[in-house]
Amino acid sequence: MDLPTWKILCVDRISPDSDMTKLLLEKMVFLQRPLQVMKVSSTRNAEIILQETQDIAVILIDMEEDKAQGLEFIRNVRELYRNYKVRIILRTGYPDTLPSRQEVESYRIDDYIPKEIVSERQIEIAVMTAIRAHHQIITTETQLSDLAASIAHEMRNPLAQISGNLYLIEELQKQVPYQYGAKPIVAHHIDEAKRVIKSGLQVIDITMDAIKNRPVNTENFQLVWARALVEETLRDYAYEDPEHAELVSVKGEDFAMMAEPVMVKYVLYNLLQNALWQVKTLPDTKIIISLKVSENGLNHIEVQDTGLGIAPEAIPKLFDSFYTSGKQGGTGLGLAYCKRTMIALGGDISCESVVGQYTAFNLCFPLVSAQQQAKRRQSHKAKQLKESEPLSLAAKTVLVAEDNNFSREVIKTIMEKQGIRCLQAENGQVALELLAAQDCDLIFTDIQMPLMDGLELIERVRKQQITAANVDRPIPIIAVTAMEEEVVNTALQLGACDYLSKPVMAEKLAPKLQQWLAS
Repeated sequence: MDLPTWKILCVDRISPDSDMTKLLLEKMVFLQRPLQVMKVSSTRNAEIILQETQDIAVILIDMEEDKAQGLEFIRNVRELYRNYKVRIILRTGYPDTLPSRQEVESYRIDDYIPKEIVSERQIEIAVMTAIRAHHQIITTETQLSDLAASIAHEMRNPLAQISGNLYLIEELQKQVPYQYGAKPIVAHHIDEAKRVIKSGLQVIDITMDAIKNRPVNTENFQLVWARALVEETLRDYAYEDPEHAELVSVKGEDFAMMAEPVMVKYVLYNLLQNALWQVKTLPDTKIIISLKVSENGLNHIEVQDTGLGIAPEAIPKLFDSFYTSGKQGGTGLGLAYCKRTMIALGGDISCESVVGQYTAFNLCFPLVSAQQQAKRRQSHKAKQLKESEPLSLAAKTVLVAEDNNFSREVIKTIMEKQGIRCLQAENGQVALELLAAQDCDLIFTDIQMPLMDGLELIERVRKQQITAANVDRPIPIIAVTAMEEEVVNTALQLGACDYLSKPVMAEKLAPKLQQWLAS
């Protein structure tokens, strides 16, 4: 199999046929991978390539023609196109085109090759060093992403168990007579626990989406009010010391935003955590969260602390992945996530700081017009009305294939509450035996099971239907998994009609049952 090439972008006006650097690079091989050189004569053309090609390893740019234009291009690479992985090498000849120390730091320039250098070996070393640095960034990000994905995946299982137990307790409690006011108190604690679990699962989903660079689904956006969301965040935040909550204050004028509430809360969690870290050094640190309405066509939430501040040279790199500034034990992922999230929400995040005085992170959100607010409220009411009038599912039969006894019991309880007859199978083989003996209206199958997994079960069911000439009335199959998107796609290709992510909760399962059984 051919290995991918290292893509090198050269920006200068030398003819490609006479460019000795290009000819040299095209003969190079690094880590058994050849170099592919893309040659352009202007920074405008270079920006077009950057927009179309995401995996450029190194940019070599001639600074002799126009130093200011060259620096502007480099700034765009880092800030406009958010490309921090590509390594940038300057080609320069005249002393006045050499980058200053501040420019190297601010523009994150990695190296420069004086034009006086004609040694092929020196050019090779500079380019190979840059490629190695690029490769190390990619490798580190992949390893950390895999680790984060593994942790997020493993966290689903205990949360699923807790969620299932809470549901069963809630159902049992409905059968207990009301006594001495205990019932509503218990119900309140169950609701609080369910809310926290739901928030945790949403954070896992957000983390997985960020790791996989999946686009944000704007259909999940809700009309929310900034003050209520900020205050909910402050209530839910896990303070190391309960007294730290007294250090945080909220002020300003409320405004509406269109957003996924959990995404905004997670951004605020990150900023709050960073601000509270200052308290360890300066116990008198205050944290002020300010709501600011319609400044420059945007609404703002500002999180300011009166801590140590951040050095000016560190601010341009704050939102880079894996960059930390003075905070021990940090991964450098928090602020990078905040940046990606705010851009996905149609806004942005920026930082202003004065060493020894304060640090302020500013979140900006697009304005929501009165017409948009009315339309969203109307849509929400229509959805609530539809969900409040479910059709009867009595006398329907569902086959549940799931190897975990507890999970099967939770699903069975949810279904029987709606009058559904539930057949249970601990693996795909048992499910096929039940299907041979009994008719059912829906198959609900886990993916990972012993003896025969869910993917094989789906495939076998569809093949049997073709053999039995029952293609026109296929049994709907819903795949259930906590696995990756690739597995879900495979299940759908094999013949599943829909899927659910674990853990299975009543509020997620009920609409699916209505969709596939009531029609």
